[in-house]
Amino acid sequence: MKRIVAFFVISLVILQVLFSEETIVPFNERIALNFSGKYNIGIFQHDGTSYRTNKPWDIGIGIRYKNIAAQAYIPLSCNNDSFDVAVNFYLEKMYYEIFMKRYTNFHNDADGTSEKENVGLDIMSGGIMAGWIHNHQNHSLRSVFTLSEKQTVSCGSFLYGFGVAFCGDI
Repeated sequence: MKRIVAFFVISLVILQVLFSEETIVPFNERIALNFSGKYNIGIFQHDGTSYRTNKPWDIGIGIRYKNIAAQAYIPLSCNNDSFDVAVNFYLEKMYYEIFMKRYTNFHNDADGTSEKENVGLDIMSGGIMAGWIHNHQNHSLRSVFTLSEKQTVSCGSFLYGFGVAFCGDI
């Protein structure tokens, strides 16, 4: 019986070595360009009144060089000067993000009409965040966000981090 168990364990180890592949595989491309779109749900409430942004759809462009990714979004409507910009750094064990967003042209449509009159509310937010990837040997944020690597094994990781952000009326 001991020989059967030993044979079984040794066979599993040999099979794992023979058929194992790297957990995280980098791609050869150093630079990449992407285009994207997003839908914003921007709602601000003050004194029981709800205000919504006039820029629900944004189009964006992003560029990646090695481990650095930058994205910029602008609204589809031409009469809106809102923007959304972020720069991300994804290292092996750490990640960093710097962002700034400005939302303008809020409106109040509580009266049920289709009139979307600008109420003069402009909101700016910005900040910096950083974090540490606990399971960095098997989990790659670069494979998700910058698409510069391929993660061949499904796994997750705790992310420990901190951030400082500002959000307020301009």
